[in-house]
Amino acid sequence: MQLDLLEPFEIPLATFTPRSQLVSLAPQGLNSARCEALISYLTRLAAAHVVRPNVLVKEIIIPLTEINLDTSSCNFNSSYSRTINSYTKYATTFTGVIEKLTLKENLKYLTFLPWGKLLDPKGSRLLRDHVGICPECLDELDKTETGIYYPLIWYMRAARICSKHNRVLRESCSTCGKYQNFVAHHAMLGYCTHCGAWLGTPTGKMVMPNEAATISDRDRFMTYALEQMIGNNSIAEQFASHERFVERIELYCQALTNGNMKRFEIRLGFKKDVVVNWADKRSRPRIDLFLELCFRLGQMPIQLLSAEIPKDILDHIGHFEKTSANRLRKLSQEQFAAMKTQLEVILAGPDSPTQLAVAAMLGVKRRFLNHHFAELARAISDKHKQAVAILTVAKRASKTKRARAVITKIFDEHRPISRRKIWAALENEGLTFADPKTRHTVREVIEEHHHQICSISLKTEDS
Repeated sequence: MQLDLLEPFEIPLATFTPRSQLVSLAPQGLNSARCEALISYLTRLAAAHVVRPNVLVKEIIIPLTEINLDTSSCNFNSSYSRTINSYTKYATTFTGVIEKLTLKENLKYLTFLPWGKLLDPKGSRLLRDHVGICPECLDELDKTETGIYYPLIWYMRAARICSKHNRVLRESCSTCGKYQNFVAHHAMLGYCTHCGAWLGTPTGKMVMPNEAATISDRDRFMTYALEQMIGNNSIAEQFASHERFVERIELYCQALTNGNMKRFEIRLGFKKDVVVNWADKRSRPRIDLFLELCFRLGQMPIQLLSAEIPKDILDHIGHFEKTSANRLRKLSQEQFAAMKTQLEVILAGPDSPTQLAVAAMLGVKRRFLNHHFAELARAISDKHKQAVAILTVAKRASKTKRARAVITKIFDEHRPISRRKIWAALENEGLTFADPKTRHTVREVIEEHHHQICSISLKTEDS
């Protein structure tokens, strides 16, 4: 029997899709004015892995970088974590590491990195000290399939309002009054990072009235301008450079003052040599000054950097007064003595105002008090801190007492108890189970109740 040999053939190589170390989440609102912020993406990433965002940063991300998490002078989470959304060192570092862990590309569009070559290298005046929140936006996002995320615009200092609902962004929690942490201890976006309360419109309460009367044209322009910049992140690198900016300034200068840069600077009301230094490439503009230039020229950022200059631009530019420099107030010896007496009276009084409030009361700056009346200013600050500490302890004691009373009442009424019923009963008293102190108190009362039942059953068996 003769065997037929098969013709030689090649064995195809198997191809495998690369696996990411972390869940490859899709960013929300990419390439739109309400694009998600990188910190928000990081928080949702933590929620997908059922870990705390600060744990994800500390245990997974930081070890892959050269960042010193905690030094003697500062703490990364409290001092620098907000710059993850900017265009400086930490934004670049976190973007690269998260892209590597998730295998998701173009996460730089969740930050201001595309505009880094245009703006001041330090990132000054770009970010808020505390994230701003629109409660109505949270209510709407909570009803969507994609869920809640925080837009990058909420982290921008110059964006004072929500352009969608025409209201001022809120920075503090309406329940506990505290500002929100950037990298939180829980991964629930839309809930306070301290007390766990809902940051949207409170249930059963009236919606805040329209705040359009308190919003200026400058506020609206700044917000719209930033939204335009964020929405064009994917193409920003084509024209967002200092060289392009200088070229455009020179063109506008030629159109307004026939090429005289100093007259152009005065015409727009800027301080001496601010615009001149930009034109001479000795400095790059801060974001607030760049937006102010756009506002005074009546041009949105993209138009300023790329569009043709309107022929009737002279007719649309108003007259702006030159901003005066801040100078320290000069006082006579008698005025110094009188101010010192006022400070001593405030220190000895029953109230405990902040240094900022005292300075405003006396019509000076806080640094003026710290410079000329260092000991008194320090004593006023210490008194305020002590008063806040006492008030905090009293509030905690009150919360503990109320929580204990709520749970004790449920047991006394012999009602079936469940986590949902506990949550509802606490919410009626203005408390939340997400607050660690309240949660600890509830557990204590439940354990005491169980011990009491066990002791009663043991006595019954003995008898």
